[in-house]
Amino acid sequence: MSFPERLWFGYRLWRVLQGPIPDSGSVQYDTHTIMLQESQHPADKADTLVHELLHIIAYEYALFDDDDHEERVVTAMANGLIQLLVRNPDLGRYLLETTNDHSRPSDLHHGSDDWHA
Repeated sequence: MSFPERLWFGYRLWRVLQGPIPDSGSVQYDTHTIMLQESQHPADKADTLVHELLHIIAYEYALFDDDDHEERVVTAMANGLIQLLVRNPDLGRYLLETTNDHSRPSDLHHGSDDWHA
């Protein structure tokens, strides 16, 4: 499976870039960009991607006022979610199959990058 270079969350299209950065990953909210350390092992990179996506969810829904608390919760949730999906591959398939037709605007099912409300 290919690495996702773009991801939709809400009405925003996020770019996912890989490069030589000082941390495992980071999010630039103003440019809708996720940066991942390119030298990570693929399994670590997947975990980091989920970690950064959870930061985006926390930001968009204003879940935390305390950055340290957010980091602890996001790290635990990302690690737990990856563990669940790795140990239960049918779970991931089930979630995709049962929510795919209802979770995104219909335009996105056809590969369109342009979504209009």
